[in-house]
Amino acid sequence: QRGCVEWSASITLSCELSKPGVPVEWKKGTQVLKSGEKIQMKQKGCVNELLINKVVPEDSGDYSCVCGDQKTTASLKISAQPVTFKQKMENQ
Repeated sequence: QRGCVEWSASITLSCELSKPGVPVEWKKGTQVLKSGEKIQMKQKGCVNELLINKVVPEDSGDYSCVCGDQKTTASLKISAQPVTFKQKMENQ
């Protein structure tokens, strides 16, 4: 699957297994992801979720949920927030 979200949003990726409680590994490309402030992983029965907080363009990439020799992958693209003027110049 492919998705595009805006900068600074939080996103959740999920995959559903045929059996509950089976451990999975989440990866970005080939890098194994660890839970922390930026990334949280949850398992509810057969459903496994990966939550990415405050996404930035550098979070774009292919994310995989791996269970044994099986995996499913989603491509994520984060669009950068356009630069705008907060205050316009005034003539003096």
